[in-house]
Amino acid sequence: MKHVGVHNDRKVAVMFRQVPNEPDKCLIVYTESLPEDTMKAVNECLATADAQNSTVFADAAYRFKTVTGEGLLNTIHIGNLMNKVPTSEVFLTPNEATRVALSEVNAAMGDTTATSTPTSAPAPTGTPGTLSDEQIATSLRNQAATMQKEADRLLAEAEELHPLPKRGRGRPPKMETAEASSV
Repeated sequence: MKHVGVHNDRKVAVMFRQVPNEPDKCLIVYTESLPEDTMKAVNECLATADAQNSTVFADAAYRFKTVTGEGLLNTIHIGNLMNKVPTSEVFLTPNEATRVALSEVNAAMGDTTATSTPTSAPAPTGTPGTLSDEQIATSLRNQAATMQKEADRLLAEAEELHPLPKRGRGRPPKMETAEASSV
């Protein structure tokens, strides 16, 4: 399973494989230390096709809704549950027999940054391991733009397959009855 690993013998989910301007750092959550509802949501999200097809787990977590209807990434961010740690200390464990350093995976993928936020974004401020509101907003805007492009593409494809009838302007004119016209 993608995005899972260990840090100091504790199970983690890797939210962002790299931090902007700090390619040797990543953002993780210690899954077993999360509140029960959040831990369940993280595990459910990890098991989805969306998460397994995402390069960055945070993208899938952003789209995943918790039992309260809030986005999982927002829940984790607001709860101050992400931790910034060196990529060399995180080992991905996609199965029982595999253990690979995240730094090696990032190097093999040729990533200079594996996050949705631009590399020019400022480094996180405040509590270590948290994203700034500006970084979250930038990520949300990038995700919205990507989703908008996909929605436009899907609408164009649907229109090619079966065009909707052309809509006229306003209501059709009322038909006059014979009685009304003879008065």
